[in-house]
Order: sequence, then structure tokens, then C-alpha cells
Amino acid sequence: MPPTTPPQRPELDFEEVRVALARVAAELEAIPVADLRRPNADPVHAASVVLGAVPGILAFRPEIVHHLPTFDLREVDRLSDYAKALWHLHTEASVEVETDALAPLLPEAWALRKRLVLWAQPLAAEGYLPSDLPARVRRRRTGVQQLAVDLATLALAFREASDALVGRCDITPADVDRAAELGPGLFAAHARRAHSEPGPRPSTIRYWQAWARMDKAYAECRRAITYLLGVGGDVDTVAPSFRGPRGRRRRRALKAAPAPAPPEG
Repeated sequence: MPPTTPPQRPELDFEEVRVALARVAAELEAIPVADLRRPNADPVHAASVVLGAVPGILAFRPEIVHHLPTFDLREVDRLSDYAKALWHLHTEASVEVETDALAPLLPEAWALRKRLVLWAQPLAAEGYLPSDLPARVRRRRTGVQQLAVDLATLALAFREASDALVGRCDITPADVDRAAELGPGLFAAHARRAHSEPGPRPSTIRYWQAWARMDKAYAECRRAITYLLGVGGDVDTVAPSFRGPRGRRRRRALKAAPAPAPPEG
């Protein structure tokens, strides 16, 4: 029986990840979209755990061949490639989301909204802006659509009071014009993205395909090693779960924990 040693976390370079992805790309693309599910664990952590476990799993390969003749050896032999592909495709999908058409506008839009809201409170209190304006825009809100509405609302209020605000705040006509431009612009861009992408992006689908394949392969390897270790063996010493401790291990920890002391008095 191969020795069981704690898995070591790997270090990757771009070239080996690229080559690994090329080896399994066709297999991943063949996974039907209808069979995909959103990953239920952190993909970077999961890929790291799997890659750290690969050497220990490979040490069991001869035992798997001998004792489990019907086992699909691709699950062992390509496990490293699946994990590297997942790592790469998840990164690619994340970068694409962060650099879409909306992203470059958001820092400026949030900063401008913050400045306008900051001045809206005292100016409304002094009667230069509508008294209900602070209440309409100061509530905690998130999301691009609401940001767009707030900018348009603030721009309209500041523009209507522009003559009275001269010298009373550091909001310039150019700031108001920019808010009036950003508000509808963000709203339109958000609407276009929502209507043009009814489902996951292509990059997200590729990442989910890599997740599905790695998840299945690792689960099959864990089942095989559990069988080979037999009663009393702990598969987590070879191939830890990347979803946290299993119920069996939690129950073991609870059983070993000291009983709580009775309340005093």
C-alpha cells in the first residue's frame, strides 16, 4: 500500500497550464451545457487541493489497476490537467467579467455620486435643493441600475438649481453634466448587457465545464482510494475534500470534544 503523506500545494506557471488545457479542451467542450451546475466550492481552492493531492493519488495507480480493473484511468491520469484547466478558465472568466463595457465607468460614477450626495444634504437643508432629495439618494443601495438612477436624479436637481449654487459648493457645471451623461449611459449599458446575455457567458460555460470534469474525476479517485484503504483508512490523508470536513469527521470531532460543564448554581 502506498504511504499516505499530507498533500503539498503546487506552484504553477502559465506554460504548463496552457499545455494542460490544450490536452483536455476537446473533452471539456463535449460536456453538454444542460448538464452543468454552478460550482458549489471555491474553484481556486479546489484546484489547489486537487493538484496537491495528485502525487499521492498517482502512487495508488498500480493498486487501482490491480484491484479495480473497470476503473477509468483517465480519472487519475488526467486529474492534474483538469485542475490546471479549471484554474486557467476560472481566471479567464473572472477577468472577462471585470473588464466588460460597464467596468471602466463604475469607479468614476461611484465617486461622482458620493460627491453629489455629500453636498445634497446641506444644500437641501438650506432650501437650495428639494428637501426630499437626500432621503431619495442617501439610502444604502447597490447595483448599477440604482447607481444610474441616482446620478440622473442628482444631476437634474443640481442643474435646476445651478444659478443658486454658484459659490456655495465645489460641484461644477461640468460635474453635473457628467452625472447627467453617466446616469443614462450606465442604465443603457446595463440594459444591453442584461438583454444580450440571457445565460452564462461563453467563458463562464467553459469554466463550469472544467469544474464538472475535475469534480467528477476527483470524486472517483477518492472513492477508489477509500476502497483500497479499507476499514479504518482515511481518504483525506491522501485526497482531502475541498468542500470542508465531511459529516463523519465532524461527528468524530464532536465525539472527542469534552462535554460542556454544567451551569453553576
